[in-house]
Amino acid sequence: MVVPLQTFTIDKSCLQPPQKYYESSFQQYKERLISSIQYKVSSCIMDNLSLLTPFLQVNSWDSKNGKLELLLDLQNPLHLKLVQFQEHILDMLVANQIMWLGTTYHTRESLYNCFRPMIVGNICNVYLHGNNNGSGNCGRVWIYKNGSWSKGVNNQSFQKNDVVRIALRFQGLCYLGNPYKNNKLMFRLQHQTLGIFHKGS
Repeated sequence: MVVPLQTFTIDKSCLQPPQKYYESSFQQYKERLISSIQYKVSSCIMDNLSLLTPFLQVNSWDSKNGKLELLLDLQNPLHLKLVQFQEHILDMLVANQIMWLGTTYHTRESLYNCFRPMIVGNICNVYLHGNNNGSGNCGRVWIYKNGSWSKGVNNQSFQKNDVVRIALRFQGLCYLGNPYKNNKLMFRLQHQTLGIFHKGS
């Protein structure tokens, strides 16, 4: 289930204790720690939160690394909700650091300095990862454009000032390296782009 940002309630999202998982990279398996983001809707509990953004304006698109920059209007309460959600995740990590990381010395500010944020200022950074069946296109994502669906994007898929709506699945807060009692703690809010809808298509 994908939750529209309009109906998303931040307080119903909850960061879970970190768990080990393994990811494949160049035929090698790397161990990662990740705290999933659970979301409660009535009697339903979603183990991985998925959100549908409102229509947002494209600031830039880099097909080489799959980075799509979207502009946020920080005077718009709906756009501001994305910023508040990111802050909510940080607040939960600060509150649970002694149980999860074995530390008590991290302030919210020091943890933010260790954080690779998804949202910086009024820019929301969305990543479209992976190759499209060896075609050289970046991102195994479904995109609706010009009246039809296709899978995979290329360097012409987005132009500055395009308006798009995006479905995102948040895998959770990913810890980079060994976070336990580590002064060099780094982490990011890991996500997967499920689909993109071009306005006017």
